[in-house]
Amino acid sequence: MRKKLLWIVCITVGCWLACAGSAFADLEKLTDAELIAEYEAAGLAVNGPHEEPPMDGGPRLALPSLNPRAQAVQREILQRGVQMVPALIAFLEQEVPKEREQHPRFDAAVSFVSDTLKLLVQINDPRAAPIALRILEGWDGKANEHKQRAALNALERLTYCTFYKVRPHANNYRDSLQHPQAVDKEWFSEYITLAKLYREWMQGEGKDPSQWIELARKRARQLLAGEDFDQVYCAATFLRPSAGRDDNPDATLARLAELAGKMKKGDEPHTYWTAMITDYGPRARPYAAILLRIQKEQGMMNNWGGYAQLRKIGGLEILSYLFEVLPKISAEADAIRKKDGERAGYTSDDPRLAWLSSQREVRFGIDRWAGRLFDSDAEREAWWKENKTKPPEDWLLANLDILNKQVADNKLWAWGIAHEVLPDMPGYPFGEWQREIGKRKIEEPFREEWLGEHRDKLRYDANAGCFRLAH
Repeated sequence: MRKKLLWIVCITVGCWLACAGSAFADLEKLTDAELIAEYEAAGLAVNGPHEEPPMDGGPRLALPSLNPRAQAVQREILQRGVQMVPALIAFLEQEVPKEREQHPRFDAAVSFVSDTLKLLVQINDPRAAPIALRILEGWDGKANEHKQRAALNALERLTYCTFYKVRPHANNYRDSLQHPQAVDKEWFSEYITLAKLYREWMQGEGKDPSQWIELARKRARQLLAGEDFDQVYCAATFLRPSAGRDDNPDATLARLAELAGKMKKGDEPHTYWTAMITDYGPRARPYAAILLRIQKEQGMMNNWGGYAQLRKIGGLEILSYLFEVLPKISAEADAIRKKDGERAGYTSDDPRLAWLSSQREVRFGIDRWAGRLFDSDAEREAWWKENKTKPPEDWLLANLDILNKQVADNKLWAWGIAHEVLPDMPGYPFGEWQREIGKRKIEEPFREEWLGEHRDKLRYDANAGCFRLAH
């Protein structure tokens, strides 16, 4: 039954993606105004039980929530990027005061306000801020609470600034920072107060949109240096490497390592900052000793999440530790398989699953930094004995051809390693549906000869532990 359900899901999603791709083909020919008209028409065209039109305050119960045509139109809007901003703003000006009918299946009115604001935020154009502010102010009484909430969300992400007290794991804590004048109120009950604070800020300190990110970085540095650990956490999350906002990652790492170094055995894990440190990858290697101490003090050799974090860093200290624990972990995991069988299932809190997951993470961590897949722990041990005195760059460089062949042979997990070691190689099945905003991305098939053609252009990036194409 489970296999049958899985096949149904795979077929359904596959058909949807295929439809979305074909629906996208003719949109490039439309003018901006015609594309906006198609955006509205496609959003309203609900053709199946798992499709919904855009709704402010409405649920998103299933994937896909919008029909393939609507999804394709949104992608084309994002492809055009900043050129679509005037047309999107003009559409919002018509949409905000409009009262559409209730959706027949949900207790919410059809509306494109929230959806359009999300598109503007993804394009990240500051011209969207004034209209978002007007919506937050109420639009002369024509903007309901759902539209105001969407406008507040957009303002926070566009300006990187919030005027209510921010708490970890709440609202936009990852993408905006608490202003010193923030009110200690529930944000959804203070729209008019927040709108007034935003307007004053945009007429004063935040008058120049080009400085919004610099103001946020300055504020993040101030919060990071403070003793309010909730705000330190939010600041570090805002500066996280994947967001591309950290203009001084070494300083951020030093502060996070300082906090981690103060951690004592038995402290709550959320105060450790270890996940934030490991997100910086090989750049965090100077703090490997701190992370290893914390990992060992957990007192659990089957702490697979800890191994997954350490894998991001690599280097001599981390790899030495992974080889230290590998024999014990593999002995436990192999005994579990022998007793229960290869296809046994476990609940998420079962320690047997933790042992199996730990073996996977330790092995994959070793393979990633060796730059190739091994078929056995004996092969891993032999490689380590031969290479542990060499620098990490040499580990990866020596195995590029082997990795390339493993990828070409579709060997399990080879894609994942290659994606990290050679991120510029075309044809990866990662993120291909997230097109670059403002640029039309041409997808190339994987070509086995790519490495030979580009080898002389590869340069090692020590901070990322990978080879990048020189430009």
